[in-house]
Amino acid sequence: MNKKVIAGLLAFTFMFGGMSALTAVAESFEIEDNSVCAEYTESADNEVCAANSENDFSWKDIDVSHIMLTGYNGTAKDVVIPSKVKNKTVSEIGMEAFKEKNVTSITVPDTVETIGFQAFYNCRKLKTLQLPKKVKALNNRMCQNCIALESVNIPSGIEELPTNLFSGCTSLTEITIPSSVKTIGSSDFFDCTALTKVKFSKGLSTINSSAFENCTSLTAVSLPEGLTIISNGAFAGCTSLSKVVFPSTLKFILGSNSSNGAFENCTSLKSVSLPDSLSEIRQRTFQNCTSLKKVTINGEGLKGIGSNSFANCPALKEITLPNSLINIDYDCGIFHNGEKLKRNFLLHCYRNSVAEEYALSCGVTNIDYLSNVKGDLNGDYKIDISDVSKLAAHIKGVKKLGSGVNADLNGDGAVTVTDLSLLSAHVKGIKKL
Repeated sequence: MNKKVIAGLLAFTFMFGGMSALTAVAESFEIEDNSVCAEYTESADNEVCAANSENDFSWKDIDVSHIMLTGYNGTAKDVVIPSKVKNKTVSEIGMEAFKEKNVTSITVPDTVETIGFQAFYNCRKLKTLQLPKKVKALNNRMCQNCIALESVNIPSGIEELPTNLFSGCTSLTEITIPSSVKTIGSSDFFDCTALTKVKFSKGLSTINSSAFENCTSLTAVSLPEGLTIISNGAFAGCTSLSKVVFPSTLKFILGSNSSNGAFENCTSLKSVSLPDSLSEIRQRTFQNCTSLKKVTINGEGLKGIGSNSFANCPALKEITLPNSLINIDYDCGIFHNGEKLKRNFLLHCYRNSVAEEYALSCGVTNIDYLSNVKGDLNGDYKIDISDVSKLAAHIKGVKKLGSGVNADLNGDGAVTVTDLSLLSAHVKGIKKL
């Protein structure tokens, strides 16, 4: 309202109605809880409660020097939150402060340390959000269903991303996880269908359930060193994901029978190389990865494989299981193709191992036995002419050796005629390996 109009009303009231009427008029311009128009603020266009003034917001005192923003009452689409109000520092954005508001950009001042539950929830026209560098705490569902959000920064001081932080932000194309973040919360980027790039940093230790589930535009991820746990459904339904680089620190890929596996329904994933640090692959991890052709389990660290870990992977024709395995779920579901066991599947494993016991109990007959004896290429724990023949066939390209066979006899990283000569010399008694 124009200042001249206000002044005229006050003068008229005082002249004809006395002090009591004047008080009533004055009170009509006050709002409880230190909110809009509680204090007169003059703006450039001489309007009270002008856009981006402190009077566009509702406030609540925290203490004598700090104040919380509890709501937005303005009409401006581009919002800049003030850092001080009535000589108090704005240190918090309250719960649902901007929930479902019709704004396109929000800039939060560096004085803010805490942002509340659903603070920007369902702001369906919000495109950019500038968060303060020194914010210490974000809360659940902060930006959930902000479907127009294209750009947001995660401040470097945050250690944990709470659940559903950006779920349903279908226009978000890339995100950088700073090195301060140790945990990515459940469903944080669930259904971010436009997300094409995620930059991880060292320091991350846990990716929780469904964190990136149904990010259908994501094509590749390189997981950082230091990561130890990937939870169930973390990347499930990422149908464009064709490459995953696992760190040497990974210990567990979690899962359950009642939820999606960590990489379930990643239908473009063609190969995986799992580190020797990995201890467990739990239920349904790679189920329905219909393009998966090659699985490499490095080293002898793997202890357990859960049910249906590789179920309905029709392109997967063989796998090597280490001697370190002590538990495989005996429901014969690891290599199911639908309801039918893949009896033409080639399993590379060691004699008298848990893997062999599992295979035989499930009716798998196509087994290639491995040996930890150098030069024993057919798994019979002897080195003889049959091993020479097998190596010769491999070098000629007649029949390739399995991935777990120890045929690099001179340790140069390749299997060549030099290794064949060494093996022949050993069998002939000329020179022992």
